[in-house]
Amino acid sequence: MKYALSIFIGIFYLLTLLPSVQMFFSPFPKKSISGIGRIDRRVPKPSTERIFSGKFQKSMENWFTKNTGFWGVFVRTENQINVSLFKQASTTYGNEVVLGKDKTLYRHKYLSDYNRKNLVSLDKLESRARNLKTLQDLLAKRGVPLLFMIAPTKPSFHTPQIPSEHQVLKQRKQGRNYDHFVKLLKQYKVEYLDARKYFLDRLEDYPHGVFAKTGSHWNDIAICDMSRVLLANLEKRIKKNLIDFSCRPIKIKENPLATDTDLLMLLNVWNKKPLLSPVPYPKTKVIKSGGEYYPDLLFVGDSFLFGILRFFDFHKVYRKRNLFFYYRTNMEFPSMRRDVIQRAHINWERDIFSKDAIIVEINESEVQFAGYNFVQDAIEALDPSNI
Repeated sequence: MKYALSIFIGIFYLLTLLPSVQMFFSPFPKKSISGIGRIDRRVPKPSTERIFSGKFQKSMENWFTKNTGFWGVFVRTENQINVSLFKQASTTYGNEVVLGKDKTLYRHKYLSDYNRKNLVSLDKLESRARNLKTLQDLLAKRGVPLLFMIAPTKPSFHTPQIPSEHQVLKQRKQGRNYDHFVKLLKQYKVEYLDARKYFLDRLEDYPHGVFAKTGSHWNDIAICDMSRVLLANLEKRIKKNLIDFSCRPIKIKENPLATDTDLLMLLNVWNKKPLLSPVPYPKTKVIKSGGEYYPDLLFVGDSFLFGILRFFDFHKVYRKRNLFFYYRTNMEFPSMRRDVIQRAHINWERDIFSKDAIIVEINESEVQFAGYNFVQDAIEALDPSNI
């Protein structure tokens, strides 16, 4: 009995020390956590003020939690238990994912918009719409078309699968920012492309859906079709023949590609297979009629543009394009350069107003940020009197 007790105590101390041993010496492979970003390995420095305010203790607790040797293992194990037994995603470490019905995953911020938790004043929305109209008119004088596009978000297409605890019926009686903004775009005669409405009007053409259950962005069939709609719109505005491509036939893949599993990766579980669902992918082919023009385009927007630009880049529909990602990072093709945007040092005449067209995009949950600060900066560069 005494021998067994000694073994038990020894095992207990070994398990107690093992996370610290793993932290400093890593005898076992570490398991990363998706969506957390870079982990700060620096030990917090104490000070009298921080100790008495409790900030040092809190920062030490956070440091130890994220640097403990088996943190990735602990997080994935807890998440797996929550998903497998309780059919819900863990929120103990700032998880962005909500597990809905029928194995459908959502991002918190899109559900927040669905429940009208992000409403802003009509004055703020009107200011955004008015600025878009002003920029549209100023660019038109330069012969540069401006096209504003609204990308869809998942709750608009997977509404029945939203869990009941994420449906605030009382708040949903109010109009969303999107609803008010579309009316203002029409009022100010802003030329826009509403991808949300486009797909909702054609749901029967998408039997496999517009979003993968495990993804936060539209699937490749929807992206491909909207890319062609955008191309046709640009062709009409630029008044030149552009390259086109087909989006059919469709191939169904049982295991979605990485772009359709971004939420599944953020879920951070051990066993992803039970949550996978078939996703459609297009087989594309370039369509040329001869004498195509290869434009120089500027895109300003968020991550919903990545899919469209993936198709545009692959089919080489332009000679050059720039993406001002959130108006913070400049991503260029075909050079593949990435640079932080220094707003004060933008050469507007050379790099912006010389483009064949400018496309400003925002997803439907964030129309209150339409154009970011790019629109105001561009207006000021064109005509400071409008600011």
